[in-house]
Amino acid sequence: MDLEFLAKASSWANAAVVVFTLLAAVAGVTAWHLSSQYRVAKDTAFERFKLQSAVSIAESAARTAEATRRASEAGEETAKAVAEAASANERTKALEVEAGKQRERATEAQKKLFELQERTKPRQISEEQRSRLTTLLSAAFPKGLVGVGCIRGDAEGGTLAEQIDEALKAAGWPTTGIAQATYEGGKPTGLFVLVKSASAAPAHAAVLQRVFSEAGIQLPAYTKSNLGTDDVHIIIGTKP
Repeated sequence: MDLEFLAKASSWANAAVVVFTLLAAVAGVTAWHLSSQYRVAKDTAFERFKLQSAVSIAESAARTAEATRRASEAGEETAKAVAEAASANERTKALEVEAGKQRERATEAQKKLFELQERTKPRQISEEQRSRLTTLLSAAFPKGLVGVGCIRGDAEGGTLAEQIDEALKAAGWPTTGIAQATYEGGKPTGLFVLVKSASAAPAHAAVLQRVFSEAGIQLPAYTKSNLGTDDVHIIIGTKP
C-alpha cells in the first residue's frame, strides 16, 4: 500500500514537473513574443518620431528660408526707397537753388525796370510840391526877376519849365517867360541856377535855391560870364 502510494506520488510529481516545465516554456515564449512586439512598437514609434521631426525641421527650415528671402527683398526695397528719397532731396535742393537764382534775376530785372521807368518818366512838379513852392516863394524875400530856360526841342524839359514858371508867377515872382535855346559845349542836364558870378550873385538867387530845396527840388548854382550882374536864370536841362 505504501509502495503503491509512493509510486503514484512519484508519477504525479513527475507529471507536475513536466506541466510546470511546459508552463514555463509557454511563459517564456509568451514573454519573448511580447518583448518582441514591444520592441517593434517602440522602434516603429521612434521611426515615426524621427520622420515627423525631420518633416518639422524641413518645414521650419523652409519657413526660415522664406522669411529670409522676404527680409532680403524688403531690405532691397528699403534701400531702393532710401536711394530714391536721397535723389528726390537732391533734386529738391537743386530746384531750390535754381528758384533762388530766378528770384535774384527777377529782383534785378525789376530793379532795372524801375530805374528805366524813372529815367524815362517825365519830370514834373507834384501838386504837393507846387503848393509848398507857392507858399514858400510867396513868403520869401527878396523877390527878383527870374528867367526860365530850357533846351530847344526838349518837350519834356519844356513842360517842366512851364510848371516852374507858373509856380513863380503864382507866388508873385516876376519872370521873363520861357526861353528855348541851344547851348555851347553840349546839352546841359538837370535843373540849376545860372548867374554871372558866384561871389556877386543877386540875393534872390540864394533865396530860390533855399526855397526849391525845402520843396524837395535841388538847384545847384553855375556861372556864366556873359550874363548881366542882376541876371538869375533857372535852366532846365535834359533829364539825367
